[in-house]
Amino acid sequence: MTAQYLITLPFTSVLENEVPPEYHLVGDNGYAGRSYLLTPFLDPSTPQEIRYNVAHKAARNVVERQYGIMKRRFACLATSLRCSLQNAMTVIVAIAVLHNMALQKDDVFEEIIEEEDDEGNTPTVANHAAGLAMRNALLSTFFNN
Repeated sequence: MTAQYLITLPFTSVLENEVPPEYHLVGDNGYAGRSYLLTPFLDPSTPQEIRYNVAHKAARNVVERQYGIMKRRFACLATSLRCSLQNAMTVIVAIAVLHNMALQKDDVFEEIIEEEDDEGNTPTVANHAAGLAMRNALLSTFFNN
């Protein structure tokens, strides 16, 4: 699935209306910034924007590492799931539950650290005003010093 496809799915309205304002998803520049989805600055020009991008990248890398571990632990995630979208969502939730159960039992999967680089990711969609406002509010609150 591409970022363009994901932003048109019906669950975007659920995310807009149901995600509490103190929670956020992190995404790369392939996604439009929204009130619930934080994206990096394309060309950070201030020390605050640079610090924000560094923190954003660190947060995204934690998530990306977990995806990598899950893809190696459950090989079906490494390719396209050949089922309906509804069934794919069920499979992914089941895999996440099994993965978390394995972690609780100290079944640590060998981790290969592969950091993703945001450079070269060009935005495919424009940021929404609410996304820009949220990112700027976080910037002024947490990255001003």
